[in-house]
Amino acid sequence: MTKNFKLVLTMIIGLIVIGITITVFFLGTVGPRVSLDWQSLSFVLLSELLLFGMLTFFTMSSSTSNAQIIKTGILSTLTIYWAVSVIFALLRHLFAEHQNIFVIINILLIGIVIIVSILLNMVALKIQSIDKKTSNSMLFLQDIEKRLYSLASNDNYSEFKQGLHSLYEKVRFSDKIGTSSHDKTISDEMDNLEKMISSNAAGKKEKTEKAISQILFLIKQRNMEISQSKRGGF
Repeated sequence: MTKNFKLVLTMIIGLIVIGITITVFFLGTVGPRVSLDWQSLSFVLLSELLLFGMLTFFTMSSSTSNAQIIKTGILSTLTIYWAVSVIFALLRHLFAEHQNIFVIINILLIGIVIIVSILLNMVALKIQSIDKKTSNSMLFLQDIEKRLYSLASNDNYSEFKQGLHSLYEKVRFSDKIGTSSHDKTISDEMDNLEKMISSNAAGKKEKTEKAISQILFLIKQRNMEISQSKRGGF
């Protein structure tokens, strides 16, 4: 089912529901229509416009994981609001002597819908922020892993192969989800390692081995920090 077909189908269903609501109102109302009748109709139509308006909007929008959370939550809230509005409309005669209370209740319902929608949006944004941090942290170590694999696989650096391979294995099996205070230093040391190992500077062997040991130490520190933070989270 294409997006355009879903969009047209949603709009048609919405128009049918609104048409049924108006038809039932005019054909089902006995006696002269008073202001309470028109108020109940207005609130029901508003709930239907909000429900199918948002349904149409979500049909046109992208379907990321965060968007799906907002869609499900807001549409569920609007569906409940529509059902409650219909119930109050059917029971409007109970408010014949208290029309102000009827209006206040419906306004409060609208307020609750708005508040719930805002809260759902805040939750979705929070999840999006966490997902972004998780993605960035995974990309960070994946990049380090690829760079180490490239160095360890290079025959020109065979004298450092054992140390590079041990470091590569350490990074490979490290927890990639999470960030630590050592990430920036690890990145800088990795840049330094690549420059040192490809140079012909005096003391290259000692400096390269020192750089490998330093990164290995930082990776261990990072793993420990990530592990402790996750235990603290639970």
